[in-house]
Amino acid sequence: MGVDGPGLFSDDTALDVRDAYREALEDGATDAAAEASVLAAFSDSLADDDEGVVVWLALAYSQSKLGRLSDMTRQRALAVLDAGADLARWSETGPRGVEQRAAALEKVRAQLTGPQPKRRKVRRPARAVTGLPVGQVLGHRARSGRLYLMRVADLFDTRDGLYPVLRFLDYAEPDTPASAELDDIDDLAIGAWLIPPVELVIMDRNQGHGLAVIGSLTIAREGQQLANWTACDWSDLTQHLDQRDRDRYGAQH
Repeated sequence: MGVDGPGLFSDDTALDVRDAYREALEDGATDAAAEASVLAAFSDSLADDDEGVVVWLALAYSQSKLGRLSDMTRQRALAVLDAGADLARWSETGPRGVEQRAAALEKVRAQLTGPQPKRRKVRRPARAVTGLPVGQVLGHRARSGRLYLMRVADLFDTRDGLYPVLRFLDYAEPDTPASAELDDIDDLAIGAWLIPPVELVIMDRNQGHGLAVIGSLTIAREGQQLANWTACDWSDLTQHLDQRDRDRYGAQH
C-alpha cells in the first residue's frame, strides 16, 4: 500500500497533500485557492478509490489543524469515514492492522468534528542560503590523520533554500595541500571509496559546516547534471567519511 504505518501521515500521498496545501498558503494563496490547487494537483489520485480516500482525509485534517477547514472538504472527508474509509484495504494486514488503522481514523474524525482551532497565519519560512561559493575546497580530517577533500561543484536552488553540491576529490593524505595544488587534484572516480553518488547535496539549514576551508579552485570544472546524487546534512557527511576512513585504515589506528 506504500505506507509505513496506520497513521494518516504514514502515507506518502497524505504527506504530499499536506505539503502542497501548506506551500500554497505560504505562497499567498487564499484558503479557497489553496484547496482548489490541491484538488487539481491530485485529480488522478482522487479518481482512484484507494488514494482518493487519503487525499480527502489529509486535506481535511491539514485544513483543520490550521483553522481553515472548509465545509465542502469536511463533508467529503466525513463521508469517506462514514463509508468505512479504507479499512477494507487494511484487511490485508490482518485484524491488528485494521484495529490500528481504525484508531488512527477515529483521531481524524475527532479533529474534524470537534471544536476547530483559531485560524492560523501561515508564513513562508526564510530560505536557507549557503555562503559557500562554487569552487571552494573543504576538508575533513579523520582520526587516522588523513584529510578528505571535497569541492563545491554547484549550487542547488530549491523552494526552501540554496544548497551546496559537493563532489569528492581524489585525496586522502596526512598533509594539507597548498592552495596552488588544488587544481591538480582530480575528482574522485564514481564508485570509489564505496561512495556511489556523484554528488552530495547538503540540505542543511545550519550554516556552520565544521569543515576546514582549504582554498579554492582557480580553474573552473565542467558542471554535470544531478543525475546521480543524494541529499544529506553536514553531520551525515562527516560521519560517512569517518566510517569510510575506519573501514580503510582502521588497522593502523
